[in-house]
Amino acid sequence: MPSTQHTPSLVVGDTTISTIEGKREVFLKQAFPWQDIEDILIPQEQNLATILDKDIEHALFSQSTKKAPGKDRLNFKAIRLLWTWDKERVLNLIQACIQLGYQPKSGKIAKGIILRKLNKPSYTIPKAYRVISILNCLGKVTEKTIAT
Repeated sequence: MPSTQHTPSLVVGDTTISTIEGKREVFLKQAFPWQDIEDILIPQEQNLATILDKDIEHALFSQSTKKAPGKDRLNFKAIRLLWTWDKERVLNLIQACIQLGYQPKSGKIAKGIILRKLNKPSYTIPKAYRVISILNCLGKVTEKTIAT
């Protein structure tokens, strides 16, 4: 059942913002000042070519299955199941991303959830909230493999 709590009107400078669209814009500008996501090329380094199956497997199985899935709704349990059924397909996809130095846009699209920060004197100020980003799980595996 959807929450019945609503965000109060926000005050930004001398302006009071009451509409959902207006609040959305305020939170987007605050949390994501670079709103336009372009394709990002992964810097090519010599070490990236030596990524092994076990590196990708570790990146996949070290993630909590309780993490929320991204916009594609593909969670870690499903990706692990795919790993057991067709490991080569997952390996080929992630290795290709790394070898090409490319992370697809679908791996970078985040679902933003707005949460109230605790014990703030007023929730009419945008800074009294924080945005958590829920990313695509397969993108997280690629990023963790590269980071490792």
